[in-house]
Amino acid sequence: MATVSDETVSVPPSLASNNISPSQQSSRLNGATFIAIPTASEVIDKFRVSQMRVGKISEVIGGRLKINYENIPGEHFWVHHASELIHPVSWSHVTGHEIEATQEYHNDVVKLIETNSYSASIATPDLFRKIPKISPDDDQFQEGQKLEAVDPLDMSRICPATIGKVLKNGYFMLSIDGSLAEDGSDWFCYHSSSRLIFPINFCEINKIPLSPPLDYQGEFEWGKYLRETNSVYAPREVFQIIKEKTTNPFSIGMKIEAVDMMAPHLVCVATIAQVADSLIRVHFDGWSDDFEQWIDCQSTNIYPIGWCELVGYKLEPPKQPEQENTETTKRSSKKSNNRKSNKRKRLT
Repeated sequence: MATVSDETVSVPPSLASNNISPSQQSSRLNGATFIAIPTASEVIDKFRVSQMRVGKISEVIGGRLKINYENIPGEHFWVHHASELIHPVSWSHVTGHEIEATQEYHNDVVKLIETNSYSASIATPDLFRKIPKISPDDDQFQEGQKLEAVDPLDMSRICPATIGKVLKNGYFMLSIDGSLAEDGSDWFCYHSSSRLIFPINFCEINKIPLSPPLDYQGEFEWGKYLRETNSVYAPREVFQIIKEKTTNPFSIGMKIEAVDMMAPHLVCVATIAQVADSLIRVHFDGWSDDFEQWIDCQSTNIYPIGWCELVGYKLEPPKQPEQENTETTKRSSKKSNNRKSNKRKRLT
């Protein structure tokens, strides 16, 4: 294991895992041995983030799952079992989310819902993130409301966003304002308890630059923008993150091991560059600031130093200066064809 200098401030395990239960914490730090291989699940489609795909768990390391997409040979996606990007079989049907699947799969899901009988080849709901139940009496998000959100395809930005479609059980589809994907292919699914969505003026209050919509003319101001778009904002009362009032225990300069959310098979040496409310801005050591990512302080994608060695996962070392130009070119080329922004990219 690499040595740590006296000047390095590392994150103790308690800070990087204070949001999960003891059993989940054990699986996170030491490896999730309770997930059978292979088992079926529903996971985000990295080629079209507005839909899910059927996948099978093929590998488990420290609570992180390698999901092989069905009907796309050779393509896979890494995700933590408590992530918002993976769900049990039938989730899309129950929630009303779009999924790319065969008619046979849809038929099997209907039977599964009727019988609630899971075979050994299907990952059961208890393996995944527990979503807070939404009462009918609770305030709900509404289609067309505007808010601020971390751009899921360029996580260095927090942007104005619009609720495009309300699903069931507290879920909704969100679009980043200024998107050129008229077919909604870059809409992203969030739950009302998500910690990456915020009421308007969140950035101003926390001294974070708000990235205006592409091609927006003039200085951005929410009151003016709402009038220009004839829109309404989502009231603060509907945001679970406001009700929770989470304490952020991290400090600028702390060293961590962090998942690159644009290439989630990579876990990298990283430094906390900024702390704002419940967010931390993660800087990947050796990379340009353009690739920094806003992540919630309770995310399952950040780990204390030494985690990769503990569980046997490859840790990506900092890029050396002579490597950065070549690697940055490769990384930037994986951008979205649906945005003019050169930085916005699809998941890999």
